[in-house]
Formats: sequence, structure tokens, C-alpha cells
Amino acid sequence: MTAKTTAKYLYLLFYISFFSASCENQSTAKQADNPSDSTKSAVCSTDSVNPNGSSELALLMRKMFDEGMIVKEKIVKGEEIGAYPADYEKIKSATPTEADMKQDNFNAFADDMIAALKKLHQNPAKERKENFNRFVSTCMNCHDMMCPGPKRKIVKLKIE
Repeated sequence: MTAKTTAKYLYLLFYISFFSASCENQSTAKQADNPSDSTKSAVCSTDSVNPNGSSELALLMRKMFDEGMIVKEKIVKGEEIGAYPADYEKIKSATPTEADMKQDNFNAFADDMIAALKKLHQNPAKERKENFNRFVSTCMNCHDMMCPGPKRKIVKLKIE
């Protein structure tokens, strides 16, 4: 291994160590500020999806996507989709990565999404594909206006 390659690896190791310590300190500080709030995730949690950290809203939306893929598969197979996920209603109060990401019309989009989700869970099985795709459309409509990055992932939820 050359000296240049060794230096690159040491720099990378230093960067990762420094960033990890920084996130740990921010997480600890956040918990110290509000130790009773165990429902909110540390803003500094990092992963391969978002190396800049994950907010409460981002984590909720990722959960919605993951569970949406499961529901999609159940609908395709003609299986029961389970109970209405009431925790998705936290979307309106979840803290975003950046405060200005929730524009004035965010709650209107969130209300549309919640209504579509309720309709999906209340209506007969024969209407599930249409109602699920309506739910996916509400997500796309919001992301057309705000934070368009996840659209290429959200589109994978649609049932053809």
C-alpha cells in the first residue's frame, strides 16, 4: 500500500470517527433537553439513505414507504391488509429535517393522505387497488410541491 493510499484511509477513518462522535453528542444533548420524549428520534441518526441525518418526519415517511410495500404485496396477492395505521397521522406534527420544508399547504396534503388511507382501510377489498393507488398519488402530489427527491422511490408503490 502506498503512502498516498494509507493517507486516504486514515483521513476517511478520522472523518467517520469525528462524524460519529458529533452525532452521538447531538443525540445525547437532545435527550438531555427533553428526556421524557422517547417518541422522537435523534435528528442526527445517519444511514446510507440520508447521510445528513434523519428527522422524525423522514423516519415516519420511510416507515410509511416500507409498510406501503408490504400492503402493496398483500393487495396484489388478495390478502387482508391489516388495521388502519393511526400512527401515520403523526405526519402533521412530526419534526422535518429543516423547518421550512413544511410549507403552508403541508397540512392540507397530509389531510388528503390520511383521508385516502382511511378510505383504503374502510372500503371493500375489490376497491383496494384503486384506493391504494389514490393513497400513493397523495404522496406524489405533496412531493411534487415539496421535497421532490423521494418521488422516484414513491412511484414504486403504485400497483399496475
